[in-house]
Amino acid sequence: MVDATQGKVAIRDEDVKEIGTLDLVVTNPNKDSFSATIDVVASGKPVITSTNPAQLTSTSPKSLTVIGQGFLSPATVTINGEARAITASDGKTITVALLDKDLAAPGVLKLIVKNPGPDGQTSDALDVIVK
Repeated sequence: MVDATQGKVAIRDEDVKEIGTLDLVVTNPNKDSFSATIDVVASGKPVITSTNPAQLTSTSPKSLTVIGQGFLSPATVTINGEARAITASDGKTITVALLDKDLAAPGVLKLIVKNPGPDGQTSDALDVIVK
């Protein structure tokens, strides 16, 4: 309690790792209570630190694990500006389905993660080499 009309609540990281709502209920010692709903929205810029595998070839598996932080569900991933299907995500990794054309020729794939929502931020592009 800050005073008779204000209080502070500590919210854990896991409470706000995904977009949605939090239901807050406060019960006073005299058993009076009130409730509120808090919207959890996208904030912060997702950061890509690496991929697994780090480089690709024409014979690579048809998936790529993106490693980083700040990935909110449901984030989107683009490769060279085209959306790719995501098969798994946990906030620090995203597994992305690759297309045959992604691996067809040597070059660079520009990988970007965008968090959801109208204010969802976009990561810097990461270059993934196809040998």
